[in-house]
Amino acid sequence: NKNKRWIVAVSGGSDSMALLHMCVEAEIPIIVAHMNYQKRTTAQRDSDGVQSFCAKHQIPFELRIQEEPCRSNFQAFARKKRYEFFHELIIQYQAQGVLVAHQLDDHLETYLMQQEKGLIPHTFGLSEQVEIFHCHVVRPLLAYTKSELEAYCKQHHVPYWLDESNLSDQYRRNQIRHAVIDSMSNSAKQALCEEIAAKNKLHQQYQQQTAAFLTTWKYDCTSLRKQSKALQEYILQAWIYANCEKYISKKELETISALINQSHNQRR
Repeated sequence: NKNKRWIVAVSGGSDSMALLHMCVEAEIPIIVAHMNYQKRTTAQRDSDGVQSFCAKHQIPFELRIQEEPCRSNFQAFARKKRYEFFHELIIQYQAQGVLVAHQLDDHLETYLMQQEKGLIPHTFGLSEQVEIFHCHVVRPLLAYTKSELEAYCKQHHVPYWLDESNLSDQYRRNQIRHAVIDSMSNSAKQALCEEIAAKNKLHQQYQQQTAAFLTTWKYDCTSLRKQSKALQEYILQAWIYANCEKYISKKELETISALINQSHNQRR
């Protein structure tokens, strides 16, 4: 909808620059948001490049230089600060939300990380639309691979800049990307996408059944035992999170479910 204003998250990489150029071509009213964490010697180069592109195309450009020190996990810290920035801009410009350039490879990496951690996530992989830190987030590029977006930038003469930290295996996501995703064929990626879609369809069914069960559950083991093993785990996770605000691993859920199925009928 060309009458709706959006914040566009632009780091300067090929993914976000392709998204920015697509928005310009579609004449969507946008404000560019760029976060400089000052973590790389080339970070200022990226900021200057994105700002120059915006000036050329007369796009409002908002820069946030992150100066607060990170005292824990940097990726979690950066994500929180990034979305706080986006939320401020959404309010300031009365925007619909924020467009981010997550693409198909990111979708697959997220799914593989979820599988590795053994958690039951809110969504397998990445959702096309989601609420994050009070921001309505839309991911329009999930059908494109990273290589396709790089090709798009080259075809349309869109400048982009390499984030050298993506070449490092310091983070688990990078390790999965380099060891698994980069060597996958397009057909293999499509097959994995279909697997994720099937899981999300079943996931949604379990979530609906869980919500219905919890509305009448009296916390007795007998009624819980009557549910399938998979649904038991969904119910337990939802109940534990509602009462403890903590997600537990699938392995822990399986252990609790096994104990309940072995126990006598009594309240827990």
